[in-house]
Amino acid sequence: MCVIGKLQPMRRATWIVAFAVYAAVAIEVGVRRGSDFEAELGQSERLLHGTPLFAGVSTRIGLPWPPFSAVALTPFALVARANLGLSKAMWAALSLACLVWSVCRVPSQHRWAVGWAVAAVAVPLHRNFEDLNINCVLLALTIAAVVALDREREGRGGGWIGIATALKAFPGLLLGYLAYQRRWRALALGGAVAAGLTIGALLPYGLSGVWAGLRDWLTLSAPGNWSWSGESNQSLAALVARLHGPPLLLVALDLLCLGAAAMVLRRQRAASGTVLPEIAVVTVVAVLLSPIAHTHYFLLALPAWVVVLQHPPLPGGRGAWIAPRLAAGLASSGLLTVGSLELRRTLLTHSIYTWGALLLLCLLALERPREVVATPRARTPVPL
Repeated sequence: MCVIGKLQPMRRATWIVAFAVYAAVAIEVGVRRGSDFEAELGQSERLLHGTPLFAGVSTRIGLPWPPFSAVALTPFALVARANLGLSKAMWAALSLACLVWSVCRVPSQHRWAVGWAVAAVAVPLHRNFEDLNINCVLLALTIAAVVALDREREGRGGGWIGIATALKAFPGLLLGYLAYQRRWRALALGGAVAAGLTIGALLPYGLSGVWAGLRDWLTLSAPGNWSWSGESNQSLAALVARLHGPPLLLVALDLLCLGAAAMVLRRQRAASGTVLPEIAVVTVVAVLLSPIAHTHYFLLALPAWVVVLQHPPLPGGRGAWIAPRLAAGLASSGLLTVGSLELRRTLLTHSIYTWGALLLLCLLALERPREVVATPRARTPVPL
């Protein structure tokens, strides 16, 4: 059941009014700004005109989305020809719908935990609407995969992960999670969906155009062919670069993050209930390992916060548990970056979101699997 639907009538009305106000603000901000969305509409226009998809693409502010995103945004590109503002408003409305659905469907026994989880990613959430990026859609696809896997709908769960991978690439680490957990049916369908959507998006260019498009996108994405070290990049790679660390330091940190994820997966394997902790930890690691992780990427830490906030205290008392949660929450929420521009730049150039995500990853690794919130499973497996 939807989290909002469980509330008392008065509190439910308050939530609805608050969301309506924020929706109006988010749509207005997106219409006035939305630079990421505008850039990706250029990909869709090239697809509609039959010109090379990644010809003349600038990597000054980031990497272009994978080929399937051009197909997904084609309806918005057609609307933008008549009215760009309307197209932006439609994308913002879709993102809001994905956000509400995610908040309603994320597995949780404690409704307050979901509300505080949203607060813990407040600035990344708003930045998503400022730039009109795709993270609300990715969040909804991630939660949809959790719901499907909880209900033993392996194929459907893999399919949602495959779509997320085709749209933005870095969620593809969840395919590795499926392999690690030996969910072979989900892995097969997820990989097939990701590959099929990516190749299908390039088929209008012919078979030779498929390989040329893939080569162009991979070339643009290769580390030696782009250089973006702006303050908004909060990836592990950016952190190591700011510390002037050697490449081996980045490799070591990547392996440590993967090891922490494996620890959570190993501990959760014997636990009953939802796969939310497993999906959440892999998603956080996927964001950290992405070569570019803008501020708005950390909206995808919301499932991890739902897990951490409703978890029982660590051995040693509540004080030992509250302090690290508060520190991680202040870092991942971005609240300290609001206000002073000088303070914001200082915090971003010291990778505040990266440190917050690393601390959040530690909290996930320390949870007790037997206490994880459970989602009711279907009584019998439902085929895809």
